[in-house]
Amino acid sequence: MTAQILFLNGEFLPSNTAGISPNDRGFLLGDGLFETLRCHQGKALMLKDHWHRFSNGTKQLKIDLPVTIESLGKLISQLLSRNHLDHCETGVRVTLTRGSGDRGISPSSNTNPTLLITCFPLPQKKNSISLTLSNLTINEQSPLRAFKSLAYTEKILARQQAMTAGFDDALLCNTREGLVSATSANIFLVIDGDLHTPALDCGALPGVMRAQVIKIATQKKIIVHERTISTDDLNEATEIFLTSALVGILPVKQYEKKSLMAPGEMSQRLQALIPSALISL
Repeated sequence: MTAQILFLNGEFLPSNTAGISPNDRGFLLGDGLFETLRCHQGKALMLKDHWHRFSNGTKQLKIDLPVTIESLGKLISQLLSRNHLDHCETGVRVTLTRGSGDRGISPSSNTNPTLLITCFPLPQKKNSISLTLSNLTINEQSPLRAFKSLAYTEKILARQQAMTAGFDDALLCNTREGLVSATSANIFLVIDGDLHTPALDCGALPGVMRAQVIKIATQKKIIVHERTISTDDLNEATEIFLTSALVGILPVKQYEKKSLMAPGEMSQRLQALIPSALISL
């Protein structure tokens, strides 16, 4: 279910009357980026971390930011209130495009960015999921890997292929055959009691929840290895889980034909620590 009110370019509007220009470069070329945030009691969690990644992405794309972190936080709270979602667990998506421009790839100098903010109640979280390995690859050298660009086609294809094969999601590797992530989440493996996750230079998105897990695990004296992970490591793992801002920690019950304990001891331990850490932010 989507909310009835959204924020678009300075206005709160009913979703059924809002419109984006057919010349918008985000629609035509994927020229933009987005963030998805989890909200608790009407406030965005880990807003500073999301803002850091988002603002860095706008600098990479050279798109002007029409809001500050303070005004964005207020807009999110106002949007949740207008949709009567300020007393439940919700998600918010902030989408920014370069705006409308002349035909062609080259950006014109007189575009005005399009800012769209939408919110939605979070569905009931799955207890665990199954994963398969995709044959699609991620370019670990692309600057787009540092933020959430609107170019998600390869991940959409990977998710479609996984679901057709009877799995919930897919894992993708980079051009060096190193593991990167699932289609919309970072991945952690438990091997010999330690945590292992793909390093950022492997092409992994600098996930906000990924960073929280690493921080809290380190505080609890859990050894974390950020490194190149092979598909052989997946077979050695006694536990696998995914992380994202919306789902938190999501245990994996099956990888290809391999069954896993879900939740395992590590994910249960971290799940007990993460919620209180987030709500306190």
